[in-house]
Amino acid sequence: MDMVKQPDLHEKDSVGDHFTWTNNQINGMRYSRIDRVLGNLDWRQQNMGTMLHIMNYGVFDNSFLCLQDQNLRAPSRTPIIFQNVLVNKVGFTNVVKQNWARSLVGYDIYIIWKKLQRLQPVIKDIIKVCSTKVLNLTNVEEQLLKLKSKVEWLRIGDGNNAYFHASLKSRRRQAQIANLKNKDGNILYLQEEIDQEIVNYYQNLVGTANMNLNSIDIIALRKGPQLSIEKRNALISLVREKEIFTSLKGIKDLSAPGIDGYNAKSFKSTQDIIKQDIINVVKEFFRVIKSIEPSTVP
Repeated sequence: MDMVKQPDLHEKDSVGDHFTWTNNQINGMRYSRIDRVLGNLDWRQQNMGTMLHIMNYGVFDNSFLCLQDQNLRAPSRTPIIFQNVLVNKVGFTNVVKQNWARSLVGYDIYIIWKKLQRLQPVIKDIIKVCSTKVLNLTNVEEQLLKLKSKVEWLRIGDGNNAYFHASLKSRRRQAQIANLKNKDGNILYLQEEIDQEIVNYYQNLVGTANMNLNSIDIIALRKGPQLSIEKRNALISLVREKEIFTSLKGIKDLSAPGIDGYNAKSFKSTQDIIKQDIINVVKEFFRVIKSIEPSTVP
C-alpha cells in the first residue's frame, strides 16, 4: 500500500465486469480483481476523456483491459449550480433585488423563468470572485502545512485542488453516456443514436394511446370507499399562499437543484423579493391544470 500511496497513485474508474481473473474451473469457480490501472494526478488529467473497459474473459483466465477514448460531446451551455454560501455574501440580496425590479411582460411562469435566466451570469461572476479568494487563502495555508509536515510530494500551488478538480471532472464524465447497448446487443456510440434509443425505451415503457377505452363502472366505484364532500372540496380548492411557502420551507437546503441550477435555498433566502412571482406562478400552474379537460389528456 505504501508503494501506491507515496507516489499518489489512484485507480482508474472502469465499466464492465468487476472481476478481472477467474480460474475457469467447473467445480470451485473462483473470481478475483487482480488487474488494475493506476495513475498519478498528471496521468489522470491527461486521460480525463478516457474510460477503462474490463472485457469478457473468453477462453483466458484474465480479462483484457481496454482504455478507450470516449469522445464525449461537450455541453453547449453549463448552467450555474447555486452555492448556498452566496446568501451570506454582502450585496447578494441587492443584486437579486436589482435584477427582479426590471419588469417583463408575459405569462407568470415565463416571467420568473426569464428573470432566473437573467440572474445566472451575475451569480456566475460572484462565484468566480469567491473562488479566487478561497484559492488565495488555500495557497497560504498550504505553505504553512508544507513547512510543518515536511511532505515533499505536496506541490505548492496545487493545494490538492488539482486532485479534487480531476476527481470532479471524472465524476462528471461518468455521469455522461459515452455508449449504450440497445435491445439487440449492439453498442451505440453516436450521440444521435444514443438519444433515439433512450427515447424509444421510455416510449415503450409508457405504451401507446388506446382509442377504445372501456367506460368507468360507476356502480362498482360507489360500492367502495369514497371521499366526503368536505374532502372533495378541499382537493379542488384554490392553493393558498401559506401552503405554497410551507411546502417551500419543507424542502431541504442541500436538496438537488433543478435543471436551471437553483435549489430551494436560493428561493428561501430571497423570498421577500420574489415572493409575489412565486405565488403567481404556482397559482397559474394549478389554474392551467384545472382547466385541462380529461378528454384532452393522451
